[in-house]
Amino acid sequence: MQKDLLQASASPPNPYKLWLVLACITALLIYVFYQISAITFPFFAGLIGAYIFNKPVNALERVGISRSISAGVVITCVLMFLGLLLLEALPFLKDEFLKILKSYPVLQERFLTVLDPLMDFLSKLSGDKKNLDLKTQFANSFGNIFQWIIKNLASMLTQSLTSGLAIANIISMVFLIPLIMFYALSEWPKIISTLDNLLPKLYAPIIRHNIKNVDEKLGHYARGQLIVSALLICLYSIAFLIIDLPHALFTGFITGFFSFIPYIGVFIGFILAMTIALSNFIDMYHLIAIMVIFGTFILLDGYFLTPRLIGERIGLHPAFLIFALLALGSWFGFLGIMFALPLAAVISALLKPLVNWYKINFT
Repeated sequence: MQKDLLQASASPPNPYKLWLVLACITALLIYVFYQISAITFPFFAGLIGAYIFNKPVNALERVGISRSISAGVVITCVLMFLGLLLLEALPFLKDEFLKILKSYPVLQERFLTVLDPLMDFLSKLSGDKKNLDLKTQFANSFGNIFQWIIKNLASMLTQSLTSGLAIANIISMVFLIPLIMFYALSEWPKIISTLDNLLPKLYAPIIRHNIKNVDEKLGHYARGQLIVSALLICLYSIAFLIIDLPHALFTGFITGFFSFIPYIGVFIGFILAMTIALSNFIDMYHLIAIMVIFGTFILLDGYFLTPRLIGERIGLHPAFLIFALLALGSWFGFLGIMFALPLAAVISALLKPLVNWYKINFT
């Protein structure tokens, strides 16, 4: 009997049972945290930030700087960068917005100037003079449409600023996340050591191996995303300079910088570029040029840059990347879209050993 127990304890662990247990625990944790996401978001964001900036802190620690000071330096640099970005972006957006508000009659004339050639072309093509009435209808309704947009934007902004929950979320974002990042970065080796000691001895080698694979996948994703963002910043900036768009470098930087958030980065950049074009030009050339630029670079990013520089690095097929974006976006909304690619990398790394075990035992 004792011999059988010894043999059982010495037998290799069954990865199927391990991953089944881990999957159940993970699903339970995801459900619980999803239910209290408003509370847990700052903590998760702080821990994710600590994971991302752990390597720079390690580098500073290796040159003799204490870990706490290293964590403070890294977080201060990150906050300064974000602060400078906001200080540059907010006044610029305010000026452009006020410019449009003050000159919306001129903006209406510019729209009609752009619309004239199109309406004339459609009338000649169809032989129907009713197309010319569209211009009159548009002119009559333009003011109402513009006022409706401004009214709703102002209402959304007022509700956001006056909502107690929104203010609490802003405070938590500004103060809690950097604070949690600091404590997590300062104690990161201890946190990892504590978690490592909690691993079941029988499965510890397998778990460590797979966690290492996950870490490598996330590293490949981060490096690939940095390259993609840098390339898009350069491409958008050069394209905007070529068409002589005001604030071309700033607009290109914003568009490329936020490209790590699928769809959202492009949407922000497109709205920004179109707003600048409408408030500074009266021709249709710049509007068409901006649409061509975004259409071209969206295709370039979707079919070449992201699949080649990110998908291949983390070992994911482009079709799986698209599925991950759609599925996680449907389940978790904005956060699902934002973290779709790194989560897909993690899932891929965790599924690989299970698939290998299945092939060995059942095929």
